[in-house]
Amino acid sequence: MNDAVDLARDACRPPENCDQDLTQMLKDLIAKGVPVKVCGTCLARCGIYRNHPYFEGAEKSTMPELATWVTDSDKVMTFKRPEAHGTGTGTGTGPTMEASE
Repeated sequence: MNDAVDLARDACRPPENCDQDLTQMLKDLIAKGVPVKVCGTCLARCGIYRNHPYFEGAEKSTMPELATWVTDSDKVMTFKRPEAHGTGTGTGTGPTMEASE
């Protein structure tokens, strides 16, 4: 977690010339009803934008609650950048999301 909590803050912007907006990906997941929980302790102590609020839909949580959420889940979601024509450059059409059990 740590600095990744910045992704749940409106102040976070993708770097120039970056083709992926992970903050927007989180917002898209929230819009589809996916719960997004963010470490409450990290709100004040982690990230470039520490103390900036989380955007609407990103639920402030606790470490014990997050640990329970992970251990109770039956699937894990990962974000993966597709490969372009097998070249290994990762310059495909954009990130994809996979769920595994």
